[in-house]
Amino acid sequence: MKKIRLHVAFICVLAGMSYCALAEEKTATPSSAAVSAEAPNNVIGVVETAKEGKADVKVAELQIIKEKASLEQEKIELIKNAEKEHSKSNGGGSAENLVIQQKLEVLEKKEAVVAAKENVVTEKIEAYERAAAIIERKLEILNSKDLSLDDIEREYERVNRLLADAKAEKAFLKGKLPLIEMETKAIEKELQTQNILLGLKGDKDNAVSDIIKTRNEHLTVTAKEGELIRERISFVDVQVELIKDYIAALNEKRIEVFRYELLTPRPLSAGMTEGAALLFFAGLLLAVMFYRPRIREAVLKSGASLAGKLMCKTLTLFLYSGIGLFAGYFIISFLGYHKLAMYVGVRVLLAVVVVAVLAVFHRVMKRVLHRGEEGDEKHTLMDGIATILGWAMVFFGVFIVTKIAGFEREAMFFLKRAAERPFFVMGEVNISAGIIFKFAFIVWLFILASRFLDAFLKSNIYKRMRLDESVQYALSVAIKYLMMVLGLFIGISALGVDLAALTVFAGTVG
Repeated sequence: MKKIRLHVAFICVLAGMSYCALAEEKTATPSSAAVSAEAPNNVIGVVETAKEGKADVKVAELQIIKEKASLEQEKIELIKNAEKEHSKSNGGGSAENLVIQQKLEVLEKKEAVVAAKENVVTEKIEAYERAAAIIERKLEILNSKDLSLDDIEREYERVNRLLADAKAEKAFLKGKLPLIEMETKAIEKELQTQNILLGLKGDKDNAVSDIIKTRNEHLTVTAKEGELIRERISFVDVQVELIKDYIAALNEKRIEVFRYELLTPRPLSAGMTEGAALLFFAGLLLAVMFYRPRIREAVLKSGASLAGKLMCKTLTLFLYSGIGLFAGYFIISFLGYHKLAMYVGVRVLLAVVVVAVLAVFHRVMKRVLHRGEEGDEKHTLMDGIATILGWAMVFFGVFIVTKIAGFEREAMFFLKRAAERPFFVMGEVNISAGIIFKFAFIVWLFILASRFLDAFLKSNIYKRMRLDESVQYALSVAIKYLMMVLGLFIGISALGVDLAALTVFAGTVG
């Protein structure tokens, strides 16, 4: 029965990995031929847009040069006026000086806007060139006939880096908008105050009128700066959409290459790899036939120690797994799918090695953590650490196995979509699997932290303070409830519920 279970387990693993390797075939969208037919029109459109954009850029550059010259002349005149007013007032302050100072501030703001315009002009050219380069590269990939899966994976990495850079640039630009909005609100409040002051003086104070005029110019320039930043964000959005479209085309191309390389039957041509695999397969069969019974007899004679049993089980699992793996390899290869056997077999072998290493590491760490422990408190503390370590090993193992199998991006995308999809809406709060998991994880962390803290206090603090057992129990219960309530509040805030509304509700009920 044990042998049958081992065989069934290995076949299930092999079938599962084969399904994972072939699952992408079911997600095929329009063929790459259709995409490549549309791509030339896209390239022509982008190139024509780039030419028109570059012509507009030339006009914008000339306009910027004129604005710079005008600003320089205006700055020189303002500095001269400031020096005259300073000499008239004998170094003291005056309303005219204040107006001139504010005009200089507006002038500096205009210079910043002109610099932003220059950046926008430069980014327009770069955006057109990048868009054309992305689509031309997309055409090259789609029309290529000698691409391998490794080539497509390398292109995936490059395109994903481009996408990450574009998203980072967009986040940086969006971070500037709140500062501009704050500056705009501050200027608007100052304008309201100055208008009230002008009304009290009967609209006859020229200095206040000049200040209002200057601040209005400042407000206009600030609004223009915000428009330029939003324009730059729109350029980045276009690049992001182009890159996403390119990634979709790469997905289709990968499915096409996968079908051609791995799912097209070919006659098997024996080589060094097949000879080495055959020798290794024969060695495993000989080991099962001759050495495994002898090792088992030696273990039984020595008293069946724990180490001996573990060695026997490990060796048995290794032998039967190796036999099943190589048998599957030769069967699939003789059917004409040699590359598929290599592709799946290598990934299954690596996945088994990773899982085995992680399992051994977790067992060793668990024994190290529990070594020399005394008392229930320390046992509880070590159990908590071992639990965290175990879950970390599980998530890390799943990530490594999916990466080895080559579908970690699809798995991450599927999990993200599943976690973000709401299945219940309560007011403004969208309840999804990701939100529930976040809430449960936060509460679990606080419960675990309360156990750690309680175990630490019992093993180190309470004994030194020589507190009564009833006091220790009361403190432990209070700490646990406090941590649990704190975790619940933080978890509820993570759900998106306004805690102020809960406070009002609690006050009403109370």
